[in-house]
Amino acid sequence: MQLSLPLDELPILLIVRHRLQAIMGPVPELLFLNPMSQLVFAMLSKRTRDETAGRVFQRLQWRYPSWQRFLNAAEDDIRKIIWPVTDWQDKLREIRRMLTLVKAQRGSFDLTFLAGWRVEQAIAWLRRFDGVGPEVAATVMNFSSIHARCLPVDRHLLRVGYRMRLTPSPKDYDRGFDCYERLIPDSWGAHDLDALQYYLKRHSREICTRANPACNRCVLANLCPRVGLPS
Repeated sequence: MQLSLPLDELPILLIVRHRLQAIMGPVPELLFLNPMSQLVFAMLSKRTRDETAGRVFQRLQWRYPSWQRFLNAAEDDIRKIIWPVTDWQDKLREIRRMLTLVKAQRGSFDLTFLAGWRVEQAIAWLRRFDGVGPEVAATVMNFSSIHARCLPVDRHLLRVGYRMRLTPSPKDYDRGFDCYERLIPDSWGAHDLDALQYYLKRHSREICTRANPACNRCVLANLCPRVGLPS
């Protein structure tokens, strides 16, 4: 289906997704973890490549098949697995603290109850824990089995959004999340946001890179007034 309306009559994110989808093809099938597993994985992934965090997370799951066993384990044993992620000491402390508080407050490590809450309420609850910002909280709501209508805004989306003047800063996750939320078409559901996140993240890695972005090959170039903006 071709877009035929004038650009200024279409939601900007609809145009962005349509153009990126045309060159990148369909979104790969996603694996949705349970909410607690997604929360731990997201906390591990901060400032760490997804591939590295994924390998660490898989080893943790194999070594500690329950979160209680993870909590009971000696820190030195966990260190042998978790050390490849950035700031592993801080992340280990934050994850263990979060698990302890969830167990104390809810009686288990099950976070599926968040599916019955409004997204804003659930994100606010998750953000009470150290190490859980808007990006991590949003991944729990969208990338887990809850699969709520929520867009995880990471550094890739912040960079593209800033260069396109959709967000005011390439580093402010809170304002970036709010800005993207206001631009999401009302008709979009969780799958639409999965797709947008995938396309923008890939675009950031392949074209709109931190250094030397390939603006001459960018299908969004005529939408992007980045001239004069720092990279």
